[in-house]
Amino acid sequence: MDIEKVKTFAAELLYQNQMLENKKNIEHQEELKSYLFILILSFLLIVVIVLFAYRLKLKHNKIVMLKNQQLNIQKTIVEVKHKEIKDSINYAKRIQNALLQSEEHNSFLLPEHFIFFKPTGVVSGDFYWSKTFDKHYYISVTDCTGHGVPGGFMSVLGIAMLNEIIRTKKNILPSDMLSMLRDKIILELDQSSLSGSNKDGMNTTMIKVNRETLMMNYSGAYQTLLIIRKGELIELKTDKQPIGYTYIMSPFTNNDFQLEKEDLIYLYSDGYPDQFGGELGKKFKSRNLKEFIVSISHQPLEEQKIILSNRFDEWKGEEEQVDDVTVLGIRL
Repeated sequence: MDIEKVKTFAAELLYQNQMLENKKNIEHQEELKSYLFILILSFLLIVVIVLFAYRLKLKHNKIVMLKNQQLNIQKTIVEVKHKEIKDSINYAKRIQNALLQSEEHNSFLLPEHFIFFKPTGVVSGDFYWSKTFDKHYYISVTDCTGHGVPGGFMSVLGIAMLNEIIRTKKNILPSDMLSMLRDKIILELDQSSLSGSNKDGMNTTMIKVNRETLMMNYSGAYQTLLIIRKGELIELKTDKQPIGYTYIMSPFTNNDFQLEKEDLIYLYSDGYPDQFGGELGKKFKSRNLKEFIVSISHQPLEEQKIILSNRFDEWKGEEEQVDDVTVLGIRL
């Protein structure tokens, strides 16, 4: 064998191996470069996503912060308005209480009596009214349309109008007083037969009693007057028309009734009999109220007031009070 040829072949084989190794190194480097590029690109993409998400979060937090600021501003506005409304209602209550207290102050001239008065809210759509002149005294219990603030405004209006009427006509009959009151309500509230016209009004019982003869004149609008005489109930009904505009309006009827010593007189609004409660959640009803009043009529008047209050709360239970409640009792 030719040694030179062997050397040449060995050298050529070594060269080819070297070239193959270099090629593999180059391919490996290229592969590493590709991996590195993909890694860098992935990192940059992650950075972009993170930055985008961070900007979105900042934007969201800013929106949330602005919304919270708006909510806080709205909450503050609502709280301020609520306080203003509450202050206005409390002021209306002070006005109403002042008017009612003036009737209480006047009532020391009346016979022995009690007033069970329980509004549903701060102000009441019920009111009681009394005036004394010479040998006569007037007493009324009135239930205005609605309760709460609207009823409270109507009650203040009613008291003011009755005071105005009695100042100009001091010996007026209850029926004439109610007719005049109706005319004033229709005029002041601009009531008419037009559709959508204001239909607010009042239901009431008005009595006038002569201290010396115990003759009672009475009139009313959708309310009943009760007399308890020696444990027996006498029910005196009134006109079935309200104090306010209706399509058919008749003069209110004057009625006479001869009272006797020790008679008990009860005037009341429909808040007590209309209260839901009891085991079945039904109305108390007028019949039950009349029977209950008869059953407690032998008690002292202040005791009757407490018993009526306790019975009302017991009947109402967890139910919501549905209307203002007024019961006024008098013993001759």
